[in-house]
Amino acid sequence: KNNEQLREIDDLRRELDALRRAAPVEPLAAAAPADDDLLRSLRADNEMLMEDVHDKRQDIKVLERKLLQAKDVIEDLKDALVRVEPAELTAIADGDAEDIGRLQDLLENMKQREKELNRFYTDLLKQTQPAQAPEPLTQADFERILSEKDAELERLRILTSDNATFFRKELAAKDAEIRRLMSAASQPDEASHGTEYDVAVLQSALTVADDIINDKTRETEELQKLLDDLQEKLRDVDENKLYETIDMLRNDVDRLERCLNERTKELNSFKSAMPHDNVLANAVQREKEIERFYRNLIDSKDAMINQLKALLSADTDDLLRALRMDNQTLAEDVRDKANSLQDTTRKLRDAMNTIDRLQSELAHARTDELDDSRPSEQDSQSDGLQELQRIIQAKDEVISDLRQQLDTATDTTADTAERIRVLENSLAEGSAREREVPAIISDDVTSLTQKIALLQDEIDEKQNTIEALVGAIKDFNEANASLRQSKIEMEDQVRYMRQALENTQGAMNHMLTSAIGQNSEVAAVLSPQLSAIDATTNMSALDMQQKIKYLTDELNKSRQEVDDMKKAFQESGSVGGSSYEIATLRKEINRLNKELDRYRSGSVVTPSFSRIQ
Repeated sequence: KNNEQLREIDDLRRELDALRRAAPVEPLAAAAPADDDLLRSLRADNEMLMEDVHDKRQDIKVLERKLLQAKDVIEDLKDALVRVEPAELTAIADGDAEDIGRLQDLLENMKQREKELNRFYTDLLKQTQPAQAPEPLTQADFERILSEKDAELERLRILTSDNATFFRKELAAKDAEIRRLMSAASQPDEASHGTEYDVAVLQSALTVADDIINDKTRETEELQKLLDDLQEKLRDVDENKLYETIDMLRNDVDRLERCLNERTKELNSFKSAMPHDNVLANAVQREKEIERFYRNLIDSKDAMINQLKALLSADTDDLLRALRMDNQTLAEDVRDKANSLQDTTRKLRDAMNTIDRLQSELAHARTDELDDSRPSEQDSQSDGLQELQRIIQAKDEVISDLRQQLDTATDTTADTAERIRVLENSLAEGSAREREVPAIISDDVTSLTQKIALLQDEIDEKQNTIEALVGAIKDFNEANASLRQSKIEMEDQVRYMRQALENTQGAMNHMLTSAIGQNSEVAAVLSPQLSAIDATTNMSALDMQQKIKYLTDELNKSRQEVDDMKKAFQESGSVGGSSYEIATLRKEINRLNKELDRYRSGSVVTPSFSRIQ
């Protein structure tokens, strides 16, 4: 950054000299009236720029003086090498020929460097000579130079200042200038300043409000987009259909419970026809099957309740995932209910087969008993057996009809329930003629009935929870509707605020256009001159950068030569009387390098440019 500043200042100094020697320029015919504050500001900037040029010249002179001192140190080192003691010369002669040749090469290189440095110093001193006394400037020259230097100073500020603080200050200055031009273009009374302040405050408030509204609008649009995506994905999922599915599942559970109760009564009515051991084993197995069925049903209801709770507590994305899981769960539940219905049908068929088998065994047993009894009793028993066969045939017809209905339908209707009740009554009438159920079987049946009642209570509780969750889903939908209404109202407010902001910006643009139009002719005349100055300044800056880079390379080479020379003496084993001179030279070179590094890093900053930054 400092190197660029040096180049810019040197080019600017040469341009000032050329402008002073140039012919006076006639003032513009239609020049705008000069503003006193602007002229004072330009004069102050020009004075600061001249001070910067003077400071940079002083820095260059100090650097030249230090380089001359380094040159003297190199000369002293050469003299010290010439004045080597005879013992040291003998040690060098006794050393390797390679070391001696390396020392001779170093001496030749140092002489060559000395010539190049002398030539460079001569050119540098010629370039840094102070300029001749400038001739007196006319008012037109002074105004033209001030205008050109103002543009050049602005360009230098942009080139040399890369921190956010400077840009903020420049922006504030430009805003102040715009406000001043707007004030000058309008009426210069107190009311115009008050109006300008009110407009600025209103613009700032509208800007902040517009940012807030834009953020809220963006958030609302994102939320609306998510809701639209959710509605698009759930378009095929009807809410009424979901409620109908829940009602259907509830009715299915009730139907299965009724079927289970009816099948339980039916089995109890035929347990008396079985042996004691078989009845006990079947009762235990039946109890386990019923318990497993209700446990599975309760687990499925718990899973549905957990999913509905997660549905209510989740956000939009989680809501979508939960609804998908809920649909899968409902589909699985429907399949489970269909499987349960098939299991019930299979159990009913097994029960019918058991009834047929028991009836056959009973018929054979009674036939054997009738063979041993009297003929009159055989006649009466034959009549009773025929009556029983007719009843059994009627039951078989009803059972066949029921099997056909269960095979062709998955849902039990009211007619099917009525037929099952008719079958129950018929079976109850038939079982009344059989022997009484043993006491132990009655106890098992009572225990099974109690467990069924407990499981029924749990199912009722789960159904109540499902109804509560369905109500919560309805509340959630109502909240979404309220949110959409709030979004519509917010969009209306945004349109109103944007309209007000556009009106204010239009008024400000009109005022700014009228103020800028007054200086358009001056800008058109100065534009070619500024372009020419920029081209000349860029070429001069590049030349100065190359020269400073060359000077830095020379210093680095000198330091490397000193290090190589010291290393050569150390390897030869004899430093002798030149150790002090070498140490002094090394210390001086290090000091110069530190100062040069500090100058490069920007530690040496002139007062004028520090004020600019």
